[in-house]
Order: sequence, then C-alpha cells, then structure tokens
Amino acid sequence: MPDTTPSRDRAVAPSSPRPAGPASTPASTPAPWGRPWTRGAVVLVASLLLGGLTSFAQGVLPAAVVPVANSASGWTLVSAALVFWWAAATGARTWQAAVLGAASFVLLVLGYTFAADLRGLVYRPLLFSVVGVVVGPFVGVAAAWLRRPGTRAALGTALLAGVGVGDGVYGLTTVADTTGATYWVAIGVVAVVLLASMLARSLRGALAVATAVAGTAVVAALFVVAFRALGGAA
Repeated sequence: MPDTTPSRDRAVAPSSPRPAGPASTPASTPAPWGRPWTRGAVVLVASLLLGGLTSFAQGVLPAAVVPVANSASGWTLVSAALVFWWAAATGARTWQAAVLGAASFVLLVLGYTFAADLRGLVYRPLLFSVVGVVVGPFVGVAAAWLRRPGTRAALGTALLAGVGVGDGVYGLTTVADTTGATYWVAIGVVAVVLLASMLARSLRGALAVATAVAGTAVVAALFVVAFRALGGAA
C-alpha cells in the first residue's frame, strides 16, 4: 500500500557535498591578442607602416612585380588580410570591420604620402583617401565575412575575388604595355584561387555558390569600368 507517512516525518537523504569555493565561475577573459580593440590597433599601425613601405618598394622591386606597390588590388589585399586576421578576435563585429577597413585603407594612403615626402616626391592623397573611405568599409566587411557561414561568406568572396579579377583585367587591357603582364596575371590567379578555395571549403548550397560566382563577375566588371573612369579623372 502507498506510504502515507507525513512528509515531515520522512527521512531526508543527505545531499551530495558541494565543493568549497564560489557558487559560480566567472566567464573566462579573452587573452589580449584575442580582443578586437587590441588587434585593431595592430591593424592601424601596420597599415600606416605598410603604406610607407609601398612607396619605398616601388624603387626596389623587380620590374615584373612593381605593380603590386602601385595597384588597387595591392592595397586591397593588404587591408583584407589585416582585417581577416583581426576578425578572428573574440567578439569581432561587422560594423567594426567596416570602420577598420576604411581606416586601414586611408592609413595606407597616408603612409604612402609620408614616405613619398621623405623621398622628395609629391603625392596628392585626396583622391585615394576618398576611395578608401568609400570602398574600405566594403573591403573590411568582406574580409571579416570570409569567416562567416552561408551568404555572407559568398558575398565577401565575391567582392574580394571580383576586385582581384577586375584589377587583373584592367591591368592587362590598359597598362600592361608599360608594366608587363606578370603581376596582372598573378593577381587574377590569386583571385580565382580564393574563389575556388571558398567554393571547395566553405560555400554550400546553390544560392551561396551562385552568389559567389556571379558576384565575382559583376564586381570585376564594375571595377574595370570604375578604374577606367578614375584613370581619366586623375
């Protein structure tokens, strides 16, 4: 028959002993190099220094690769690589990537300007500083989104691969007679490798694949049109 003994008279089993110490464990604090602001400071300093190095590199690089220090894709590649590294930080946000992309690109321009002045050269940074403010946020977001899944990774791939392909096409069709074709072919190959690696490793589903492939073609075409217009205005 069921036990009808009042609950207060029942024997209560002893509870398991609790370990001594605080009742809750605080969340672990990320290491300094894992914080977005710490990494962001590194990106800004590196951008300024690498912009200056670009100016000096123009005088010492072999002729076949000189365009790496005098092309839009060269600085885009630097900014994207720095922001991609930054995006591994705990708590990195998309809006921060946009700000950092713009700041990185503008600091590359300013670093180049300072170095050119030290070399006794005159360089007017206004045009490409404006380009950096306009384009830099997209480059920063694209680089950060390479670490994200799905459509965002596809869009990031399309922008960065499209810039590489577009700069390669622009160089081969516009300035290759004075610079040679080596760099322009190489940057196009790098862009295609980026697209192929993302398709193989990260992008899944018809929508993501179509976005990456079609987006790359569209960005490349827009890049060529825009830079021919800038070339005519410069």
